[in-house]
Amino acid sequence: MTNNIDFDLYERTIETKDIYEGRILRLQLLTVELPNGEISTREVIRHNGACAILAIKEGKFVIVKQFRKALDETLLEIPAGKIENDEDPALCAMRELEEETGYRANSIHFLMDMYSAAGYSSERIHIFYADDLQETQAHPDEDEFLSVHEVDIIDFYRMILNGKIKDSKTICAVLKYAALKNISV
Repeated sequence: MTNNIDFDLYERTIETKDIYEGRILRLQLLTVELPNGEISTREVIRHNGACAILAIKEGKFVIVKQFRKALDETLLEIPAGKIENDEDPALCAMRELEEETGYRANSIHFLMDMYSAAGYSSERIHIFYADDLQETQAHPDEDEFLSVHEVDIIDFYRMILNGKIKDSKTICAVLKYAALKNISV
């Protein structure tokens, strides 16, 4: 069924009020004019963006297990982190991989961009993959506690399909990689 929309969907910002600014995000309250002329508000998190990298070593994904306080849950994820200032996304992904896992990517390949929570956040995650890794030394941030694991690609793919993996960037990266490489279970 086709939905014919005869009006522009753009919401014009009338006013922006900064509510909070922290280390990794800024919260704003926007007053907007809706396409129908009505006025509404939007709570928006502004974020510099992040990078993630799907690292592949001998048929296994190199992943991290990390506690996420916002969820009070431990997740299995691909290595990722925020972009520092005007940092190149590819360099950010390579930096995060080495910091979190102790592997250096000799080369990386762009996989996709994704929005983590488009309804309220401007965060864009640039996702790459690497399959030419060199072992170095992990050096996570001082407030970052994680463990590194290597999981068989097919087993990890099945974990996603069975709902055991919940992290959106990880799910997107693995499913895109599986489609790109014609991997099925």
